[in-house]
This record gives sequence, structure tokens and C-alpha cells, in this order.
Amino acid sequence: MGATQQNLAGVTFADADSGWVVGAAGTILHTSDAGAVWSLQAAGTVADLSAVVFPSATRGWVVGAGGTVLETVSAGIPDTTAPVTTATGLQINGRSGWRNKAQTVTLAGADGGSGVAATYFVLDHGARHTYTGPFVLAAAGSHSVSYWSVDVAGNVEVAHGGYVNIDSGRPVCLATADVVARRGALVKLSFRVRDPKPSCGKATVTIKIYRGRTVVKTIRLSGVPVNSRRLADYRVNLARGTYTWVVSARDMAGNVQSRVGRRHLQVVSWVIASTADVQRCLAALGYLPAHGAVSGRDDYRTEQALLAFQAWNGLSRDGLDGRKTRAVLENASRPTPRPESATGNYAEVFRSLGVLLCVNGGRVVRVVHCSTGRPSLPTPAGRFSIYLKSLDWWSTQYHDWMPFASFFSGGDGIHGYPDVPAYPASHGCVRISMPEAPWVFSFMNYGAAVFVY
Repeated sequence: MGATQQNLAGVTFADADSGWVVGAAGTILHTSDAGAVWSLQAAGTVADLSAVVFPSATRGWVVGAGGTVLETVSAGIPDTTAPVTTATGLQINGRSGWRNKAQTVTLAGADGGSGVAATYFVLDHGARHTYTGPFVLAAAGSHSVSYWSVDVAGNVEVAHGGYVNIDSGRPVCLATADVVARRGALVKLSFRVRDPKPSCGKATVTIKIYRGRTVVKTIRLSGVPVNSRRLADYRVNLARGTYTWVVSARDMAGNVQSRVGRRHLQVVSWVIASTADVQRCLAALGYLPAHGAVSGRDDYRTEQALLAFQAWNGLSRDGLDGRKTRAVLENASRPTPRPESATGNYAEVFRSLGVLLCVNGGRVVRVVHCSTGRPSLPTPAGRFSIYLKSLDWWSTQYHDWMPFASFFSGGDGIHGYPDVPAYPASHGCVRISMPEAPWVFSFMNYGAAVFVY
């Protein structure tokens, strides 16, 4: 063997590969390759050793002179590495991962050397417990759990920490004030979600506005802090009348409210006394963008919006905010799309009205005046989809630019144009005004449906 000059006295093999030989002056030799190579192991004694037994590849005993007894649980190799403990059923902090029922915590220690001697844990900075199996925490609150393991060689793992967060209390919703508002006004719906302690701290809140038993508006708010007064902004876009707004909540632990909050919303007519009032009404109904369109001036963009509004509401189309137009505007509602099966963003084109509806999720986002194909070159009717988009397309057939073009049928597309009259005037395309063209272009994604009626 060549590894020692001492006399050898005992030999054992735990399996076909792992073996030990002991002898004089504390000699211990080990092989892990069936005896091809032997290496010295530290015995910690110079007593003559006479016998060795290893019932497994890691645990064994050696005896020798003077009553010497040596034991190892790591195949005679010094174990200086602490074990590693993993846990399931814990959260990383006391602010998230809340649950509304009892939670089971499972710990698992592992050690590649001498093996795990014991696993310990401490609840809420209290006494140390020896882990014997999964344990359940059911009391409401945020509970801290620290845990670690110790191996047979005495190596101690640095403690880990986690939390079990339980909130079993159902919140109570309060709507704190009735609201009276003019159509088009921005109102603040005041509410409070009371969540009994211990509380997870936040909730998802739903506000539904009812006309009778019909829901006419839904507002969803996520991550709302509980136990404090909150405000939800709502731009009123409802016909005159009395409504009920109802607040419900689900806290972050999954508890549903035990009581909803309920108040009234009284909607009165717009007072239209100026061009700026007209523009605010048009913006609230979707005929103008929500921001940046209230100038107080009779501009081209407002004229185009009035043309769309007049067409949709059966008025003579002149683009002016005359007495009849203002009277209808005071009590008008946002247009609704036809009940098509399209999802996401899509468009509806009404050729006889010269109106383009931009729809998302079944709700009209914008209403845009348009001019479709003249009688000799009508815009085709049917369902299509956007297959080509170009920021500035040149028509070789008509020798003209088609900016912000979204094509849906052959050479026909929705595009911007300097002249959009109140009658069909195009060569088959859907013309829209240049102020609206960039927004509509970005709204109409590739593959978006286009319904032409």
C-alpha cells in the first residue's frame, strides 16, 4: 500500500468500494475505490488500534489498546459544514402573503456530512421548540418563525426567518356621502373600508353605480389602504336621474366584506354657457380627447367632433354648436357599439352617418367624424381586420398622401386627410381629420377588427 509502515490489525468494508484498515500508533487507512488507493485518516490518538467496524459508509467504530473507542458519523472525514434547512408555508415578510385560514409550516433539514441531529424553531420570539413534524398556525396576526438545524458533528446553522400572516376578519364597507353632480363633472366618491385588526392593510375595492337594478358603471381600485377615508375619481357620463353607488371589497387575505356601502348619486344636466362648456361635454362623451381639447375657441377639431355628435344624434350636420345642438348635448349619453363578438380594440364605421367608433372591451373610447367612399367608389361593407399600417402612405393610383393609414380591405384603409366633409367623398377609404389621425392610428393594432355598416 505504501501509505504507512505501521503494523495493521483490523480491516472492514462497508460496501464494495468503501473500506478501512486500522493498526499500531493510531493508524487508520481509508479507501473509496475498492482498495486501489488508500489514504491516512486522523485518529486523534497514538494508541494501537486493533479492530474496526462500519455498518454503513459513514458511521463506524474503532477499538484499541487502553480501552480506546473511536466513533465517526462522517466516514472519518471531518465535518465542518453546517446543515441547510428549507421551509414551506412561510412568507418573506410580515406585510404580504396574507391568508384567511390556518397555515401549515413544514421544515426539512439536510446535511451531506455527519447528518442532521435536530431541527429547531422559535415562534414569535418565544421559547425554542424541537421540530418533530409539520405544525399549524391558526391564530390571526403576523407570526414570525425562525428555524435552524444542528448536525451530529455539532455544526450549527445560522437561523433563517419567515412569517405566517393570517387575517380572518371580514371588512365592512362604508360609502360616506351622497353626491350631486352635473354631467361631465369630475366627482370624488368618498368611502372607507374598515378591516378589523389584525389586518392585512389593503383591499381591492369595487364601486358599482346602479340605475334601478342595472349596473351602468363599474370602478375597480386595487391596493386600497383600509381603515382610512379614500376617494375615487369619476367623470360623470350618465343621463339625468338618481343612481345608487355601492362599495364592496375583498381584502388582500381573500376576505369578502360583511357589509357593502351604499349612497345616492344625483346627476343633473350640464350647463352649457360657452364654447369651453361644449368642448367639455364633447370630451366627456368621447367626441374629443379627455385632455388638451378644451381651448374655448371654435377650432377645426371641435367642428369635426360636432359633426360626429350631430350625425349620431340625428341632427343636421353643420359642425356648429347652435341652440338645438346644445339642447341635445345637455342630456346626451356616450354612444354604445353594436354587440359584436370582437375583443380588444376594434372599430365600427357607420357609412350613412359618417361616424367611426373606436371600441375597447365593449365600451366606446372615442367617436370620430369620418367621410367614407363616394357613391361611385363605396367603402365595402362587412367585417375586416387591419393587415397593413403606414405612417405616410403614397397612393400611386390617386397620387396623394395617406398619412397614418391602417389598411383593412385591399387599398382601403382608415387614414388622416386635410378635408373631411359631412358627406361620402373618398375613393373607398375612411377619411378622418388630421388632429384625430395619430390617435386612431395607434389605437388600431395589427389584426384589429373593422366593422363597416
